[in-house]
Amino acid sequence: MASSNTLINIGSRNIHYRVTKCIYLLLITIIGISIITSSLFSPVPSFAKQKVTLKALLVEPKDRWKTLIPMALQKLTSKHPDLEIQINYTILPYNNAREQMLKAMGNSSTIDLISLDQIWLGEFAAKDYLTDLGNYSRTWGRLNDWYQTNLDGGIYNGKIYGIWAWSDV
Repeated sequence: MASSNTLINIGSRNIHYRVTKCIYLLLITIIGISIITSSLFSPVPSFAKQKVTLKALLVEPKDRWKTLIPMALQKLTSKHPDLEIQINYTILPYNNAREQMLKAMGNSSTIDLISLDQIWLGEFAAKDYLTDLGNYSRTWGRLNDWYQTNLDGGIYNGKIYGIWAWSDV
């Protein structure tokens, strides 16, 4: 009888091993299938941000723009985290800036931001090279922060075409 008990014990271990192995294989198969089906049928999240490149023509001095542009870009990026924003800008020497800007805008070049000397504003606005900023500036809600004289420097024919980036004495 001792020998038959031994055979039964060996047999039950063998059955137990086979059952355990089947359970493991079944679990691995279920996990594999769930991984495959979830990757096939669930939408893939889109992490790619929409790229936006703004083009600017700016008048010297360079050091002011090298300070203002990165600060503006940081502010834009924080307000629009879904966008990958870049600002490509050209800083023009004052003596050539007006002519180069008129030429670029006359050729219908896409320019998103332009810095003008206040004395050029009327000429550019009269040629429809500038956008009326009236609605934007009113909803912005900070026009009262400006000195009226500075604000007036951006107005042509009753419309706001410019807001001073800085002022001199």
